[in-house]
Amino acid sequence: MLIKIKVFASLRDITGIGNLELNLPEGSSTENLVDELIRKFPGLLPFKGVFRIAVNQEYTAETLLLHDRDEVALIPPTSGG
Repeated sequence: MLIKIKVFASLRDITGIGNLELNLPEGSSTENLVDELIRKFPGLLPFKGVFRIAVNQEYTAETLLLHDRDEVALIPPTSGG
């Protein structure tokens, strides 16, 4: 299945890309997606479990089953005031 991925801020700096598409096996979850992205971009490893994940513009706090053509956004932690 084809998953569209958007990468923001410091995570974009690490990967060098803002958008990509990734083919994953049917039945893959957000956790599988993150593991595959870390395999492709090892610099993401220190952020595993820290960045937020949104699927189809809704935040998800746990592992979520993905579907063909889902859009996943990886959003790093932010700070400020």
